[in-house]
Amino acid sequence: MLTGPWMTLIYKNERKMKHLEMIPHVKVCIDKLKAIVDSPENLLSMPTDCFGQTLDAEDLVLRALRNVTVDEVFIEITKELAEGFCKVLQRQLSSYLDGSLSNPDAETVIRTSEAPLHNMHSERALGMFDFQYHRAHNATVGFRDGKVKFVINKTMSWLETKSVEEQQRIISFACRFAAKRREELTAREKQISVALRERLMMMAQQRDKKQRSQLEKAIRNGTEDLSKIPPERKAYCDLILAKSPTLIGKTLHHVWTNNQVDTVFKEVTNFQGSNIFILYTSETEATELSVYELVADIILGDASFVTD
Repeated sequence: MLTGPWMTLIYKNERKMKHLEMIPHVKVCIDKLKAIVDSPENLLSMPTDCFGQTLDAEDLVLRALRNVTVDEVFIEITKELAEGFCKVLQRQLSSYLDGSLSNPDAETVIRTSEAPLHNMHSERALGMFDFQYHRAHNATVGFRDGKVKFVINKTMSWLETKSVEEQQRIISFACRFAAKRREELTAREKQISVALRERLMMMAQQRDKKQRSQLEKAIRNGTEDLSKIPPERKAYCDLILAKSPTLIGKTLHHVWTNNQVDTVFKEVTNFQGSNIFILYTSETEATELSVYELVADIILGDASFVTD
């Protein structure tokens, strides 16, 4: 009723339709599906399929289907399926149904006539590429790409139409060109790998920043359970939150997560409000830091006091 006619009409394209000539058929299909949603019990008694094509009443499969008992389960399943198909078609083909391609002029129809009605070719290419991947895990993307294109473009059939001398010339040129192309692709793949690593590092830093921000907020609100952290860390966290003067003069080791550079602070110099002042080793003026931020760093292991 739907998938079979779809394959015949769209994939096989027995009517030799141009790309945009399928639009009326899709609109008819959606209207039929909406009718099935409203009256799912009438599905098997419909005289036409979902594309409006007359069904062969003598077809053995159709006759068998029409002997199926239409009960509540059948009605419910049919309605759900028809509704789902309708939504998918409307979503995936929205530009054809009510978008820029919904009412094409003759020039647009001609200009798009060579476009296929389906994605079978791309699915086949992806399947072949996946096969090459499983066959040769360590092969480069360029190697797999070349193998797939060689088959899809029927390169061997084309090459066999040439004379022996021309075949040798083409193959010789292809070998030289392929070597250069392989170097270019190798360099490109390295650049992609570097870019991916940098992006992953940036995403990790963003996650760390988000986690740290949530932790600081929990500490500020008093909702963070400090009893879960190691006792030596908890002791310093309690002293920091209490702004204990015993910390003044203590040396602190701190890791900045922005660039992964270890920085040793010289000492804690003062508390003021909810901030703590710490003197860098390489600076002469103390840096102001939120006590909640410092506690979060200690909990996460990015900061620790240096014991004598």
